[in-house]
Parts: sequence; C-alpha cells; structure tokens
Amino acid sequence: MANKGVRIGVIGSGFASTVQIPALQHVPSAEIVAMVSQHLDRARACAKEFGIPRAYDDYQQMLAESKPDLVLITTPVYLHHAMTLAVLNAGCHVLCEKPMASNVDQAYEMLARATEANVVNVIDHELRFDPNHRRVKQLLDAGFVGKVYHVHMNVLDPLRADALASPFSWWSEASKGGGQLGARASHMIDLVQWWLGDIGSVSAQLGTWVQWRRGNTPSTMLPVTSDDQFTLLAETRNGSMVVLFDSEVSRHLACDHAEIIGSEGTLILDSRDGLHGGRTGEPLSDLTLANPDSQLPGIGPGMWASSFVGLAREVVGAVDENRRTAEAATFKEGLRVQQVLDAAHRSWSERRWVYLT
Repeated sequence: MANKGVRIGVIGSGFASTVQIPALQHVPSAEIVAMVSQHLDRARACAKEFGIPRAYDDYQQMLAESKPDLVLITTPVYLHHAMTLAVLNAGCHVLCEKPMASNVDQAYEMLARATEANVVNVIDHELRFDPNHRRVKQLLDAGFVGKVYHVHMNVLDPLRADALASPFSWWSEASKGGGQLGARASHMIDLVQWWLGDIGSVSAQLGTWVQWRRGNTPSTMLPVTSDDQFTLLAETRNGSMVVLFDSEVSRHLACDHAEIIGSEGTLILDSRDGLHGGRTGEPLSDLTLANPDSQLPGIGPGMWASSFVGLAREVVGAVDENRRTAEAATFKEGLRVQQVLDAAHRSWSERRWVYLT
C-alpha cells in the first residue's frame, strides 16, 4: 500500500535545478522538502524558484532537521562517498549521481552500508528509462540480432573544445573524479552491461587535449589533469566485442550513435535519428519510440531530461510502496560500472589489457 508521499532532500543545485527537480514535479507522491548547495544563496534561489520550503548549505543539518525519506545526491564525484554514508546513517533512501564513487573501495563500502540499511539505493543511469534504449534491451533479449558480435558507441561533442568558454572546475581535476571517462563512459558501460551482461576485460586510452582552462579571470589559466577524450575497448563475458569512444573537443561534428551487430541482424540507435533495426535479408526499419515525458511542462530538450522523469517515478514509487526498484541501476550495478572504470584507468596507466575478476 502506498504512503501519503515521499519527503525528498536534494543535495546539489546544478544538474538538479535543470533536470531532477523539474522531473520530480511530475511525480505526484514526491514532495521536495529541502534544498542543499555549497553556497547558501544558490540553495535559497533554487528553493524559491521551485517552492521548496527549506534551504541549507550543510547537508548534515538538512538531514537532522528536515528528515527526508529520500535524498538525491547530485554533487561532484569526490563528494559521493561521504555524503552517501551520511544519508544512509540517517536512515534515508538514496539516489546518487554517476559515477558512483572515486574508486572501487568506496563503492564497495557504499553498497555494503546500503544493503545493511535495507533501503532503496539507485545510481542515476536514466537512459534505462528512455523508450528506445529499453526497446534495444527487449529486442536483444528476444534474440533480434542473434549472437551479438560487436557494439560500437561513438560520441562527438564540442562542449569542452574551448578553454575559455568551458572554464576550469572540479571536472578538470582527475583527483576529484573529473573527466569524460567518468562522465560519459559510466553511462555507456551501464548500458552495455544492462544489455549484454558484465564486461570481463578492458583496454583504455585517455586524452587530455585542452590542457589549460580559464580560471576565475580570462588571464588566469589552470592545468587540467582529467581526460576530455577516451577510447575504451572491452570484451563481455559472453564474448561480444565493444568499442566506446567519446571526444568533447570536436570543433564541428556532434553525434551520439550506437551500433549493435549480431549474427542475425543489426540495431542502430542515434540520439537524433532514433532507433533502426533489421534482421538478416531485410532492410533496416524505423523502430523509434517517442517518449511522452518529453512533452511535459518544464522538461528540457533531449533524451536525458525526459528519461529522468521515468527514473524519478520508479525510485519514488519504490520508496512510497516499500519495495525494491525493479528496473533502475542499483548500487550493485553502480559497483560493476566502477570496477570497469577503475580497470580502464589502470589499463591506460600500465598500457595493457586489464582483466576483471
């Protein structure tokens, strides 16, 4: 039986204010009771914009005073571990941004504590709730392409090509979890493992092409230690070959494209062109599904924002109905992604293939 509602605290005012809070406003049982930001003025501005009753610059104070049922952690990667443990110690359910942690040891501890607390625990891999990514999984499970030979995902984006327009931030620091391997490969890895099963080995190459970025003033340039491009070769335990590529420094081209090639057919998924597929001897057909959540008021353009609406419904529903989430990526899946990310970093550092145990 459903409760009267789920009290929600949000930590982090960036991504949350553009994607997560607008999505939660379309979940009837969701009640956002508190907003936390490192800067109190930002927390207050966000709270005022969305009608949230309390604003804080201290998440521990928020947990003690507002007593939420569910907490969304939308902060930089290096803060996930400590914040998640504090949320779990307060007895709250948690939805944490990806990637899960700074390393596998932190991810193991987060999973162990969440399991012990017996709460809903989810990593923000919202593309599991995009209709076309879900359709790919259904088709693969049904044998549409037969044995999967290889998967190729390719992303080109000019987002970080300009050192002045994309200034220095925590994202520029590898020690804080910055870089595209964590930002984008975490999503790609989760999709591959959701679709095809666990990855067993990886070989990675990381690039830092824009090596200095603007600091607090245009004349101040700071050194970048994180990656803005990666290539990740992998093999699943089922024998499928995988190539994941992302460059955020493409000056003219932009794409987000995936190809899945099998013994009996092909699936092609593109963020702009939709989903196409065909069986052996047949032409490719348009299999694209529309996401009705993209038409909701306040939901931004693109598949990320509309997909989060579905994830929000599932997570809040699981808390409200006192059940496990059936479809979202849990901390267990987050740990599996973290293992691949750590192996990729080790692969590039040691210039070799790394095998996951």
